[in-house]
Amino acid sequence: MASFNERPIIFALSNPTSTGEQSYMGHGIFASGSPFKKVTLADGCTFHPGQGNNACVILGVALGIITCGVRHISDNIFLTAQAVADMVTEEHLAEGRLYPPLGSIREVSFKIAMKIVDYAYEHGIAAWYPEPKDKEAFVLSHVYNSDYDSFTLDSYTWPKEHDYLSGPPSFSVVASKLFSA
Repeated sequence: MASFNERPIIFALSNPTSTGEQSYMGHGIFASGSPFKKVTLADGCTFHPGQGNNACVILGVALGIITCGVRHISDNIFLTAQAVADMVTEEHLAEGRLYPPLGSIREVSFKIAMKIVDYAYEHGIAAWYPEPKDKEAFVLSHVYNSDYDSFTLDSYTWPKEHDYLSGPPSFSVVASKLFSA
């Protein structure tokens, strides 16, 4: 490919990663369906192969569709995913990336969802009305948050009179407490 293109775009569809074609050697822009580690060439240049599967698109599309209740998903809904291309910077391209890094997947998904929500209300295909005044807050209210206050349960101490770890008190212990007064 590099013999007739100065900087070819290569989509390696090999899976698993161990069988992938990573032979572009810094001359092209490479994306694969599987994650690849960065490549450092002999001249010291480092390239970051992009993961060119639906990870960058489908999460944002789903978020946008669910958020505003789109019932019929047209091709135009998927065309709003051009927001992914808008997020690829010159720095990303210099690193050999076609997509934003997966570390920014939440931001990418949010921007795609915003485009879909805007499109859905503009074209009358949203099911949730009235149209929200603050669409960003509306979308953010639908984003899953994995942050929890605490995973530990509240704990309580047992009365000192009996060791409840060894089992319930015997009838004679209970009876002596009831009738000792």
